[in-house]
Amino acid sequence: MAQNIYAPLDDLEKEFETLLPSHRIAFAACVCERMFPTYTAFYRMENWGNPSLLRSALDEIWQIAGGTPVDAARISQLIEVCESEDVIPHMDDFGCARYGGEAMFAACAILHTLDACPDPSPSHILKAVQIAFDTIDSAVYAEYYYSDNFPENIDEILDKEVPSHPWMIRELSKQREDLEMLKNASQLDREFLERLRNSSSSDGKSLIDAG
Repeated sequence: MAQNIYAPLDDLEKEFETLLPSHRIAFAACVCERMFPTYTAFYRMENWGNPSLLRSALDEIWQIAGGTPVDAARISQLIEVCESEDVIPHMDDFGCARYGGEAMFAACAILHTLDACPDPSPSHILKAVQIAFDTIDSAVYAEYYYSDNFPENIDEILDKEVPSHPWMIRELSKQREDLEMLKNASQLDREFLERLRNSSSSDGKSLIDAG
């Protein structure tokens, strides 16, 4: 993994301190929305997984961001079913599959966000956001893996390329945009959340252009 891709996380954690808990959840939900299409792309290619279950879990997260009280039992139930072996692809089985690792990251981001709903502390939310960077790192690695000549110095290449890759630049830009929208929103009403959510849909494409 490229080590310096996580440098922006320190600044993000400070920004989260200025946001209300519901706003933090909404921010993480946006990140999950940009990752989710990678899971559906993997599902279509491998005919494996359960995108409808993850979609329901993500919808629940958005409802909580909008003010629905956290039902601890419901959250625990969703986490339990989303953690099942037929939802998260195991790398022993799909490590060489296209989007296998990235689909796993998408599911894990939703799981981390669910887990953060009862306690949306900055450090808790940060776990979900970090996975977006893991996804980009994994996808850039895959571009080399599926090429004709896989370089021996792949770690050095990733350290150099990932932080300035168009996917990373775009994701960081979108995160800054989301932060500004949330900072300026005193309340997360339905219209605002719909606009925020739609801004992360990218016509069904994920943050690595899968979908």
